[in-house]
Formats: sequence, structure tokens, C-alpha cells
Amino acid sequence: MTICICDGTTEGIMTAVFDAWTIGVDDTSIAIDGMNNCEWFAEYHNVTTDNTKALRVMSAIRKKISWRAYEMVYTASISDNPERGNAILGFLRKGFKIGASVVDDLQDDNVLKVFKLSKKTYREYEHYREFLRFRKQGAYLMAKVDPKSNILSMLADFFADRFRQESFMIVDMNRSIAAMHVPDSECIISHVDTEQIKGLDYDENEEEIRILWEVFEKTIAIEARINEKLQKQNMPLIYRKYMDIRK
Repeated sequence: MTICICDGTTEGIMTAVFDAWTIGVDDTSIAIDGMNNCEWFAEYHNVTTDNTKALRVMSAIRKKISWRAYEMVYTASISDNPERGNAILGFLRKGFKIGASVVDDLQDDNVLKVFKLSKKTYREYEHYREFLRFRKQGAYLMAKVDPKSNILSMLADFFADRFRQESFMIVDMNRSIAAMHVPDSECIISHVDTEQIKGLDYDENEEEIRILWEVFEKTIAIEARINEKLQKQNMPLIYRKYMDIRK
């Protein structure tokens, strides 16, 4: 058995898939660097992320399996599960054999795992998409997130489509990366210094807006119907960290 160790990025996992087919896909597994345990009698292959190899694998998934399979693999690859690489390899091993029907073969352990990881990533993305709060920062808008899955690119694409004429930045505080957008352009993702981001001061009227919102919230509230348990179900505390609202 050969274990391909990759960096855990989508491109890294796809490169590992490419290398696994070169080595011998039936005798290969994928592990994320720093998250694998040593196995007896296994050989280790350190994968160097190669965008050309990754793009070839992604293209093959779309052409030879389906777009749905590609979406599942992509969203599973950006999850935080340490076993995502091997699950994706098993999914693709079967997918390239049977084609588009693989996405419905939930009796297969790897297919089921990829399905669950994809669903979990989408759920987190949809929550952040609904709860994300931008605040005025000079000439642009800024929002902070700290998701478990690496969904920054998905969020950037969503808001770039809706805020085409706005300059904004979405910062992933967990991964020290940010998506930056200027009017009528695509987002650029780059590494940032989160400590510097934490030290930035927002516009003065942001505090006024926050206070006005709290006054509005208290004014329309019906005290007898306040249900904090239901509020936490509809808007979990994990998504409120950077919203500046009461816990």
C-alpha cells in the first residue's frame, strides 16, 4: 500500500488523486499532511501540489462522471474532515468505473462520506451567506468569518455577483486569508495578517447603526414571546462572533 500525503487543499487532493492513478489506484490511499498515523508495511509518497495535474483531474470528473459529482467532490475537499482525501479517492475510483450514477450509490461507504461532507459544507456556507455582516471600513466594506470548512471562495463568488458595484473584503480569520473585490471584477484571494485586521477601526457611524438596531429590536419585541432557545436554533452562537449583536 502506498499512501499519498498531500497538503489538504483542493488542488493538493486532486494532485494526489492524479499521482494515485500513476502509482496504481487500487493499492493507494490519500492522507492529509499532519493528520495521518504511520502504518506498518506502507510506503509514503509526498505529493507536491501541481495545478496542471489538479485541473486535469477536475476536468476528467466533469467530463467522465458528471457536474454533480464534481460539485460533491469539490465541496467535500474543502471540508475540515481529516479523512476527506481518501474518501474522495474511493468515490472517484468508483465514479470513473460506473459514471454519473455514482452520486446515488449511497450504499458505498466512500460515496456516502463524500455526500455527507458535501452536505455539511453547503450547510455551513448557506448559514454564513445568510448571517454575514459587512461593516463600513473607509472606502470599502469588510466582513469577518471563521468557518470550519474553507468556504471563502464560495462566499466571495456569491457576494461578488450581488455586490458588483461595491468594494469589499471577506476575511477568514481561521486561515488568515481574505477575498478582495473591486467593482465589476472577480475576487482575489490572498493571505492577510489577522492581527492587523483585528486592530482596524471601523467608521464612527457603525456604532450608531448598532445602537439603532438594538433599539429597533427592543421596540418591536413582544416580551411574552421571547424565546432565546429558538433564537439560538435559528441563528447559532457560532455565527454571531463577528456580527456585534447580543449573545
